[in-house]
Amino acid sequence: MKAKLGSPTFRESDGALIAKEAYERGLLAKPQGRNRSYDDFVSELTTWG
Repeated sequence: MKAKLGSPTFRESDGALIAKEAYERGLLAKPQGRNRSYDDFVSELTTWG
């Protein structure tokens, strides 16, 4: 992922790109318990692409 982000390594505006890459690589773990905003976030990620 670092190669796609360039320099500086991380900017706040890169958050969506980083989350998408992490999702595609199976790196997002679902927390225990219920968190509707997290569920909404992950659900929205599935529509990307």
